[in-house]
Amino acid sequence: MSTETISQFIERSLYELAAQPEYRIPTAIIPQIAYLVEKYPNIDANGSKAALGEDLTLLIENVRKQGALD
Repeated sequence: MSTETISQFIERSLYELAAQPEYRIPTAIIPQIAYLVEKYPNIDANGSKAALGEDLTLLIENVRKQGALD
């Protein structure tokens, strides 16, 4: 059995996708995404989905403003 956590799995998977040019995922944001996943370990908790969504939206907007998603 793997001892990989959900955030480690997501981080590893995003790095694998980032290596493929068609996805154009900036590698600089991958650790930040993994951190957000760890920040909300119980997604079913009251308000967690909305808060995670807001944090991801803010992260993506900031990266877009920096020109990394163009």
